[in-house]
Amino acid sequence: MWVVVVRHPAPPTLPVSAEHRMFQRHHRCPDPRLREALVERYLPLARHVTNRFDGTGRPREDLFQVACLALVKAVDRFDPDRGVAFSSYAVPTMVGALKRHLRDETWALHVPRDLQDRALRTRRTTAALTRRLGRTPTVHELATELDCDDAAVRDALRAGLAYRAVSLDAPGEPSADRHPARSERFGYEEPRFARVEQGADLWSLVAALGTQERAVLRLRFELDMTQPEIARALGVSQAHVSRILRRGLEHLRTLQATDAA
Repeated sequence: MWVVVVRHPAPPTLPVSAEHRMFQRHHRCPDPRLREALVERYLPLARHVTNRFDGTGRPREDLFQVACLALVKAVDRFDPDRGVAFSSYAVPTMVGALKRHLRDETWALHVPRDLQDRALRTRRTTAALTRRLGRTPTVHELATELDCDDAAVRDALRAGLAYRAVSLDAPGEPSADRHPARSERFGYEEPRFARVEQGADLWSLVAALGTQERAVLRLRFELDMTQPEIARALGVSQAHVSRILRRGLEHLRTLQATDAA
């Protein structure tokens, strides 16, 4: 059985005792010059940690700056007398800072932390499998590689869509004469909106009619009843219903003309 050991890149050769003394002096009495020397010594380690976050879609130099800031904090907080190597303390500090940066600063929508981590792992695994297979991997292949079920991979892929948001005012697909904004491709004119407005105006005028006229107009135009049905419902003749309708409509026209004037 083969055992693969992954080692962090070793910093430039320096006697351990000298480095230990540098950390001790800085820990007891912070010195900007010592801090600068120690940070510069471990910049290759910060670069190595940053490379682990390739595939997140963020500029590598931006991530490197986040790792460098975390490295400075690690230098300031490291206690050399605890018997722990500085790299063992600095690497988790930088990894944590990068994860927080990706979680809090780069996602366009709120996504739970565990789902964010799974989405990032899925993206990196997709890139690796694509290079290995020469094609885009299937959901099942990703699930096998990530040791999870297909549903978890689908959730991660959907969550990845929330990583970036595009403005609705940004140009859409190029066309022959212009580049319309994405917002122009959504929605349409709803003709029934105008009918709703007209109906609201109409029923405000109907309130000025008599009780019988209002009842007949409602049965005819709101409930869509025929004149014979209205006559049976009100216990009057169809001719009487017809006269009420005619009188009510004429009254409405008069009210509408007066209102418009």
